[in-house]
Amino acid sequence: MAVVLVGVGADSGNITPVPKLGENGRFEFLPIPEKAPATTETRTLGSMSQRYGDGPLAELVDGIRPNSDEDWIRDEKRVRTHPVHYDPNLEALTYGEGGKDQNVNAIEEHLGEGDILAFYTGLETAGRMHRYVFGYFTLAEDPIIINPDTDEEKKETILENHPENGHTKRFKDNGELYALDPEMSQGASRVAIVDGRKPGRLLDRAVRLSGPADTGNYYMKDSIEETLNPNTAYLGGFKPPIRCDISAADFVEFVESQQ
Repeated sequence: MAVVLVGVGADSGNITPVPKLGENGRFEFLPIPEKAPATTETRTLGSMSQRYGDGPLAELVDGIRPNSDEDWIRDEKRVRTHPVHYDPNLEALTYGEGGKDQNVNAIEEHLGEGDILAFYTGLETAGRMHRYVFGYFTLAEDPIIINPDTDEEKKETILENHPENGHTKRFKDNGELYALDPEMSQGASRVAIVDGRKPGRLLDRAVRLSGPADTGNYYMKDSIEETLNPNTAYLGGFKPPIRCDISAADFVEFVESQQ
């Protein structure tokens, strides 16, 4: 059994202001803005309600930047109506990874049916950013890896079987699984499609991983490192995938005991 943590979610590169930790560890999950040219995703920050506040998620956001080489979008209507890349989808328990090959490699090499894929992100906490686990699921099957040379018929069949996955929604309306990256040809990266089952969910309270930080880099608290036994305590800068030597059952107990 294995557990892999991947770093995802909105951050200072694509949403302003950055998401914040609320009272008693509660938080709002802010998906990143979709950066592909088109998607069948209908969710937007204007259509998604806050879990613990009044109004839509858009009321927490002043601007979005779907692509790092583009200008910020600050027009209120455009912020409210721009589609999100709803990934992970912790309602349908599905996740697609196509932006970071190191994440794809970690998923492919270390996870199989019955293992845990967990998600961590940055949340502003008393004026400082910290790293928190915000959701997880148990793998319902082995991960499916789509390579650049996977033939179109096989690719379409895979995606038809994962209709709620954010990368499927990109493909349906865009003809590609991947967002356009100006540094590489479209479709150059591999994609991992991971479907889950319970136990798994969007947590009510975020579980803090990081300890005190004096620089822009973050590391696990000693107590968390002792519990999770990770291959690295480094949490970024850029958020790396982390493999933890802990059983699925013990990981579930670890996060659920803090809810």
